[in-house]
Amino acid sequence: MPEEKPRTINFDKKSIKAYCDRLIVRWREKRDRAIKMRKEEDILIAKCYIDAYQSVRISLFGQLLSKKKDK
Repeated sequence: MPEEKPRTINFDKKSIKAYCDRLIVRWREKRDRAIKMRKEEDILIAKCYIDAYQSVRISLFGQLLSKKKDK
């Protein structure tokens, strides 16, 4: 049975930025759903992930992902 290759992204500026942006948007969507369902624990988890990916983004690229880019 062939060994499965790990899922990775290219290690270049454009790919890393796109990866962070996708995850920030995804976690914002999860947070919004959790808010609608009033799931406090899920809201907190989503906020932590959003903050973590935004921190990576600002450290590497000097800017946060704006909420306008979500759509």
